Amino acid sequence: MTRTAPAVIAGLVLALVSVPAAAHQAIPGVTGFPAAVLHPLITPEHVLLLAATALVAGRMEARAYFSAVLAFVAGLMAARGVLFIITWLSAFWYAPLVATLVGGTMVAAFRRIDARAGVAAIFVFGFVLSVGLVPEEMTPRGLMIAVAGAVVAGLAVMTIVGLPLTRVKSRWGGILIRVAGAWLMAVAIINLALVINMLSKQS
Repeated sequence: MTRTAPAVIAGLVLALVSVPAAAHQAIPGVTGFPAAVLHPLITPEHVLLLAATALVAGRMEARAYFSAVLAFVAGLMAARGVLFIITWLSAFWYAPLVATLVGGTMVAAFRRIDARAGVAAIFVFGFVLSVGLVPEEMTPRGLMIAVAGAVVAGLAVMTIVGLPLTRVKSRWGGILIRVAGAWLMAVAIINLALVINMLSKQS
């Protein structure tokens, strides 16, 4: 399993580097649940956040993976309930970049992430992702489809990327994962700087 670490990290990096070119593009002819699944996978800030989620899960002990999955789903669902009360949370559209910065920092800084800290972070990541979801229809059914799609997309990324990384034990494999975390940090910082510049011009 450790021999696959370089390929996994390289694939993750290449995939993320290519994402900005497809930022917020419509999916012609795709609606409903398939669109809800694909949307987090083609929206750049959501892709970055899912990558951070998977890497944090991958730096936890394998036995904590199921708890990480539950935390992610719980965060997604909790956000939709909170939004009914605190509607202005959706105004923080740059929150996924902040969450990505936190996740990337955790991965880059620690060889292993404590299960409690990792689960708490992944709950927050799921919450932030859910706040940014925009359903096709602003109805209970539309909200359910959007959340269900995000659950499928998130769990797919966590399973494909995060779960194999929990089994990486080699020194070089660990270094490559931490490099990927540092790369996420750098991307998040650059984009947050652009956000700050844009917001300062508007004020």
